[in-house]
Amino acid sequence: MQKFAIFGNPVAHSKSPELHNAVFEKYHIDAIYEKVRVDNANEIKDYIVKNNIIGANITVPFKEDILPLCDELSDDARNIQAVNTITFKNGVLKGFNTDGHGFMESISHYNNISNALIIGAGGSAKSIALALAKNNIDLLVANRSGHRLEFYKTKNIKTTLIENLEIKKYDLIVNTTSAGLEDDSLPIKRDVLKSLISPADYIVDIIYGHKTPFLELSKEMGEIYQDGAMMLVMQAVHASMIFADINVDFKDRQNIMIEEAKKHILKKIN
Repeated sequence: MQKFAIFGNPVAHSKSPELHNAVFEKYHIDAIYEKVRVDNANEIKDYIVKNNIIGANITVPFKEDILPLCDELSDDARNIQAVNTITFKNGVLKGFNTDGHGFMESISHYNNISNALIIGAGGSAKSIALALAKNNIDLLVANRSGHRLEFYKTKNIKTTLIENLEIKKYDLIVNTTSAGLEDDSLPIKRDVLKSLISPADYIVDIIYGHKTPFLELSKEMGEIYQDGAMMLVMQAVHASMIFADINVDFKDRQNIMIEEAKKHILKKIN
């Protein structure tokens, strides 16, 4: 049996196993995808080696921590300096990143985005920022602490501390922090957030499956909003093409995963 997994902390909420296992079940493939909670990145590599995991996804907070443990990196992972997909073949651990592709496909129905604000500066924010920048969207990345912002400066992406954030119109606002994942917190003080959300055209929270306080506020204010469900699906399809060597084309995998997502996460937040 081929073994796959997702590693994170927390990870109990993850719906990635449902998406990938649906493909395996549909095509009668002898494979399983599980979720594994770990406390540090070293545990990920140990688990992979000991359990013969041949492909996996990495989620918060290990997308950057796993980097030095990889023997090889794809161009995207090296450029982004974050990994969300890995393969383990012939003793070689290789890191990839499919988050940027997944995010851009998830917002493809949004029009006329010329500028964007990204809240948070972790691994997911990196991939989203570089994907938006590649599409000539003017960006500002805001974070509570300054040390994580250094990466964006090397990519000529504007940055600011949240405490210094200018209130202005952003076509798109994306929350990449974990605020609201397991509590009722907001990524920014409520009054500031309201001033930012009000003139925006589109609001995205990459947390999926439930309406975070960030999205609740966006709904109250009559904004167009979405969670990270479609980003999850689309990055998962790209990841599956990388680590699951099965004879199922991209479109078929996408259709299967979207149908499975409809049962678990899509449309849940509306």
